Amino acid sequence: MAFLGKGSKVDLQYMATKMGVEDVLGMRVFELRDAILNSEYFDEEFCREFLNTIIEEREKRRENWMRGKEKEERELAERKRKEERELAERKKEKKRWK
Repeated sequence: MAFLGKGSKVDLQYMATKMGVEDVLGMRVFELRDAILNSEYFDEEFCREFLNTIIEEREKRRENWMRGKEKEERELAERKRKEERELAERKKEKKRWK
C-alpha cells in the first residue's frame, strides 16, 4: 500500500486513531502502517481517499497559518514605520523650537 507513504507520521497517527487503533503516539511509522493495514476497518480505496483528505486539511491549515503570520509581520512593519515617522517628526519639531 504505497499510498500510506504519502502521509506524515502525524497523518498516519490521526488515521490510525480514527480506525480504532490505540496507543498510536508510541508507534513508529512502519508500526502505524502495519496497524492501519491490519485494522478491521481497512478498505484500500477508503483509506487512500481518507489519507488524501487528512493531508489536504493539514496543508490548508498550514497555509492559513502562514497567511496569518505574514499579515502579522506586515502589520508590525507598518507600525514600526509609522512610529519611526512620528519620532522623526517630533525631532524635527524640537529642532524648530530650539
